[in-house]
Amino acid sequence: MVWFEKRRERPSQEAASNYYSGSQAEPPPYQQAADAAGNSFRFSPAANASYDSHTMALRFQRQFPPETHPRFLSAADRERCLSQGLPAARLVYPPRYSQSTRGAEAMWDYGHQPNENVVFLTPTTAQFRYAMDSSVQTDLPLPCTLDHSPFAVDRFVVTVIGKAPATVVAVGLASKPYPPFRLPGWNLESVGYHSDDGHKYHNDPMGGRTYGPTFGRSGDAIEVEYTTASGQVVYSLNGRSLGPAFFNVRGPLYPTIGADGPCQLQVQYLPSQPTDPGPKAGAPAYQFSDRPPSPQASEPPPPYSAL
Repeated sequence: MVWFEKRRERPSQEAASNYYSGSQAEPPPYQQAADAAGNSFRFSPAANASYDSHTMALRFQRQFPPETHPRFLSAADRERCLSQGLPAARLVYPPRYSQSTRGAEAMWDYGHQPNENVVFLTPTTAQFRYAMDSSVQTDLPLPCTLDHSPFAVDRFVVTVIGKAPATVVAVGLASKPYPPFRLPGWNLESVGYHSDDGHKYHNDPMGGRTYGPTFGRSGDAIEVEYTTASGQVVYSLNGRSLGPAFFNVRGPLYPTIGADGPCQLQVQYLPSQPTDPGPKAGAPAYQFSDRPPSPQASEPPPPYSAL
């Protein structure tokens, strides 16, 4: 998804919510990305968000820039995060950020109160109710992204319980604060893998890059793996690794899920790993943030006298 074009027509709220009764049509079959090397796009070939959403997000992040340190964590939460690992996390509503506009206090809103659009059925299950871009995050970051963490790798799995046919699901990581009216991957300090076009996004308000197949069927499971040493993000779909998506992504990072319409998503937090399994094979060619760290030269350069 991308911000440039006017969003395609959405069904009414009543029609979109019919999927809860099991009357929704099956999503289209999987479509493999044409180029696994990660070609970039100015527009998404699928759904596109509005330009107004993009400009509002820019204003949001100017007023509330991403944190370089987890200021949102209390000492007790940090201890819980480092002692229990990622399974200690739970989904939470986004805070109600405010800004000062010409001396008047205004609230950032995106159409509905967070607890009107997103309902947490359990601490790990979120139900998105309306046709609007929304995202929620966990209360704790990936433990491996904290300073002096004993962990090196964190993983979590997002399962699609059900969704309306036109709904786009996005799974990724983001710092805080993150615009709650944007999907992960569109804005600063975030990455995302989107269901409608199979593209990967990193700080990318455009059309993303080719990465994997589309997804969104009931039961689809998307795993996110983050490795601290390289800042590598790897996605897997239904147990099959899609290869490294990004390198040099730095934290603290919070598991982030988003949708632009009715759906139900469940998150499973896997135990944090204290050792680094190393980079995965089969990495495609990368650009910008996708590029792996440069290898060290095996031999020193010759002396000037030898040239």
